[in-house]
Amino acid sequence: MADKNEAFKELSSFFKERGFKEMGEIWYIQNGNIYLLCEYQEGYALHGFYLNLGYFFSDYSEKESSLEIPPKDSDWTVSFRLHEVLYDELHFDEAFDFDLPEEEYRKVMERFRSCFDNRILPYLLSKMNYESFLDFPCGFEGCLPPCYKFSKDDFEHYVKKTIAEQSGKKYFFDGFCKPSHKKTTKATKENKKIDNDARRKIGKHYGFKQASYCNWIIKENYFFYVQYNQYPYFDNVEYYVKPCYFDDILLDEINIWEQKSTLSDRAIVVSAPSFMLSRTDLPSHKDEEFSAETRERVWLGIFMKAQQLIDVFLSQNHDVDAFEFESLGLNSDDNDLASMLQMLHHQQYEKVIALATSLIEKGKKGYLSWLRTDENGDVKSKSLYDYVIEYSRRKNSISFQSAAESQKIK
Repeated sequence: MADKNEAFKELSSFFKERGFKEMGEIWYIQNGNIYLLCEYQEGYALHGFYLNLGYFFSDYSEKESSLEIPPKDSDWTVSFRLHEVLYDELHFDEAFDFDLPEEEYRKVMERFRSCFDNRILPYLLSKMNYESFLDFPCGFEGCLPPCYKFSKDDFEHYVKKTIAEQSGKKYFFDGFCKPSHKKTTKATKENKKIDNDARRKIGKHYGFKQASYCNWIIKENYFFYVQYNQYPYFDNVEYYVKPCYFDDILLDEINIWEQKSTLSDRAIVVSAPSFMLSRTDLPSHKDEEFSAETRERVWLGIFMKAQQLIDVFLSQNHDVDAFEFESLGLNSDDNDLASMLQMLHHQQYEKVIALATSLIEKGKKGYLSWLRTDENGDVKSKSLYDYVIEYSRRKNSISFQSAAESQKIK
């Protein structure tokens, strides 16, 4: 079975042979002020790793450390996952799974090396110029930058201005702002702790439990949670809801992660679709005004609103079995999967199989897919919808058997 040391050593050799330099768990190639980056990220919900890719424009950033390249992909100018590059053509899976059998894992790595050499690296290198970023996000699926970095308009003006300067022309708009990165100082870490403590204290008062960047509570068989961007990049707080049976089916019965899940997992890892009830913009602040008292006041307002949203929602949707998100005008990141989970809850297995099959035929996979060995021993991509179909067929077969036995008894 593969492990991190083996995988990192293999990747390090692979990237260095292709001209990349190494910095910690990041490999990079430089072209003037533009860096092409690849980062090893250890898996959270699985025993394996992800590869984060991206670009860093060194003249469009206030460096947060003495290092030329920010050590975190969240501070690069543009960042995205490996599977988001040429996805429609390559259909790469998001993660590399150490729990795969050795032969299967080797096939995955061989395909990665082949695709990276023949398609991914040439494509990424072709984008290492300012002209490629005139139409941001320039064809990369899912790589929109975190909102605290810069606005689309600001970045567009920066690119146009740079191209004009390189060609000796004047660019008459100079009103854009460079991204403002706060340095990770002792004060920043202390303020982050102050904020987390205030969130935990006020959340607990309202019955919420805390898990990383989320606070969650279960009421009347609904899972409610508050999600936010942590200090120092406060932007907004979002309020979500989903029926508990969504995750009961997806994480426990279908068991997409093939391991036992916790209640906290339902908020902080990729799980069942959730529906946003509201969003609140957070007030700006100055470090010198940061205190336990001021943060508790902010979180008091946030959790008071959460309680109000929950009360209103439950007054209108007290029966979770009658919950219909479409009739309420709610949307999630995968409405098709949400519909299938509702159908599964009501034992409409044939409808689920028909819907999932039609989606797969259209080239859709849902928001997750894995590499798995089929009955012939071949490594193939297995999507979330494939898991749903297998589960539905199994449950449908059990239902038929039960009905047949009941008929015999009669």
